Amino acid sequence: MDGQTRHLISPRLSASHHHHTPTRHNPNPSIKPHTPMSTQTTTPLQLTKLLSLLGSGLITGSILSLSIYTIPALLLPSLPHRPLPPRTIQAQWSHIYHSGKRTIPVLALATSAGYLYLWRAVGGGAAAGGGGKARLYALGAACTIAIVPYTIMFMRGNIDGLERAGEGPSPSATTTTTPSTSASAISASTTTTTPTQMPTISISSAEDTENAGVQGGESTEPVAAQQPTKESLDAARRVVAAEEARSVRMLVDQWGMLNLGRAALTGTGFVVGLWAALT
Repeated sequence: MDGQTRHLISPRLSASHHHHTPTRHNPNPSIKPHTPMSTQTTTPLQLTKLLSLLGSGLITGSILSLSIYTIPALLLPSLPHRPLPPRTIQAQWSHIYHSGKRTIPVLALATSAGYLYLWRAVGGGAAAGGGGKARLYALGAACTIAIVPYTIMFMRGNIDGLERAGEGPSPSATTTTTPSTSASAISASTTTTTPTQMPTISISSAEDTENAGVQGGESTEPVAAQQPTKESLDAARRVVAAEEARSVRMLVDQWGMLNLGRAALTGTGFVVGLWAALT
């Protein structure tokens, strides 16, 4: 009986021993769970992807909206057949341009830095080049920051012309309006003369003119025709104003077309960055 009892008890003890063994704690503290470690290593990478794509999309949308919505609305007439004055168009364009100049290049630089970080994280700095994903991130960084040299190379002349349009009247406008100013001054000085002097001046000038015409045998009508009339001066002012308005509108419209090139660059950076992030 004692032997049989030992055989019956020993299997139970061994089974109980094997059953409680897995519940023992691991005495080695150097072993850490795998999941938290993988989460800690991927969080900066995922955050950089998100911020880079967000910045790239924001730049593209902002630049594209200027050419598609803002500039056409700026060139629309305020009333039927009455467009906005050229100075108003230039002032509004200047506000739009300088507002974007203070924000978009900084955002483009930060977005390009994010793409370069992703390029380095996927192995772009290695000898093999990191593969296709690294090249896509590098292309995204290059396209995003390329709006700065594009603006300097292709848009500088247009921007300078619009800036000069807001500084003052053009030389041609000043030259054209000079005769009108002098004529106005002459007419003003004539009207301020006293009534007692007017008959004397007009009679003497008429007698001198008549005598000169009799002696020289020439008519005085061509001399009177050389004086600019009020109608001709008003017509000259309208021509100058129309030319100035046409020039400003043409420059603003040209700026909107050139601005589409910048949107194409940043849009390409967004597309290739998104492609690299999803593959």
